[in-house]
Amino acid sequence: MMGKTHMAFGLFLGLLCLPLLQPRNSLLFLSLAVFAALIPDIDSPDSKLGRKVVPLSHIFKFVFGHRGFFHSIFFPVLMFAGVLGIAFYSQAGYVYAYAVLIGALSHIFIDAITIEGVNLLSPVSRFRVAGFIKTNSLMELAVFVFLTVSCVVILVGVWFS
Repeated sequence: MMGKTHMAFGLFLGLLCLPLLQPRNSLLFLSLAVFAALIPDIDSPDSKLGRKVVPLSHIFKFVFGHRGFFHSIFFPVLMFAGVLGIAFYSQAGYVYAYAVLIGALSHIFIDAITIEGVNLLSPVSRFRVAGFIKTNSLMELAVFVFLTVSCVVILVGVWFS
């Protein structure tokens, strides 16, 4: 999936989780979810985030390969634990660690419906989950539009409630 679709899905799931988690700062929570939705593609120098940290993304791609460890379920859990530790020691709300987890998991789940798929248990197993959507296709555009419209509907509903 393209960066914009990852961001839209991260925002969508973040919005759905707001009533449950009730962060003090909703904008920070949603921003973290959207940003974390881009992080697994740090192993691709051609990705939205990878282009910002080119040397690092080349190293990660060389060591882990694209859609390897960073696209496994282990990476979001590791990120969650790291942010939870920072939140614990800095007195920040732990709820923001959930925003990072939600965003990173959103990335992996939506990449799992692409033809390329993801290796959910990398590096422990080569078990791959794949779907039918081609990256940067009309079908992905339809997913992006659906997510964007859904986010707008949720935001309008919240605004007028």
